[in-house]
Amino acid sequence: MWDPITTRLLALATVVTLYIRRARRLAVWAALTSVVGLAMQYAIRAAVARDRPSHPDPVDSAHNFAFPSGHVMAATITCGLLLVLLHATSPAHRGWRTAAWAAALVSVIGVGFTRAFLGVHWPTDVLAGWLFGATAVAACTAAFAPRAHRASEGTTGLRVTRP
Repeated sequence: MWDPITTRLLALATVVTLYIRRARRLAVWAALTSVVGLAMQYAIRAAVARDRPSHPDPVDSAHNFAFPSGHVMAATITCGLLLVLLHATSPAHRGWRTAAWAAALVSVIGVGFTRAFLGVHWPTDVLAGWLFGATAVAACTAAFAPRAHRASEGTTGLRVTRP
């Protein structure tokens, strides 16, 4: 469920939904965040060129470079952008926010542990995926400030709250 293709399709569905709802600034931010994260992943992998762990009886296998974990970065970026959007567009329903944070944390941490457990990544590959994914979301959020978009997007059906 949390392979990079699925998480990127979820991000794409989010972008399309935002665009259809005329929240184009948020749609651009979500797309930009996903693209920046993917570019970071490929650039870092090419620069580091770290081989994957080798086991005599592997549970799973992968054939590209290991550092950072693409599964972990994709899950971190997608869950991160969904959490930022939740905070930017939803009223402060504490229960929903708590549930969303819990689901995101379980998903992102779970993906990381499964990648190491399956033997396709070193623990540092997973840690780097979490850190680089969170960095991509934080940098794009700071640069683009989706939570501070103007009232001109107030007719989109999305409620905008200020922190």
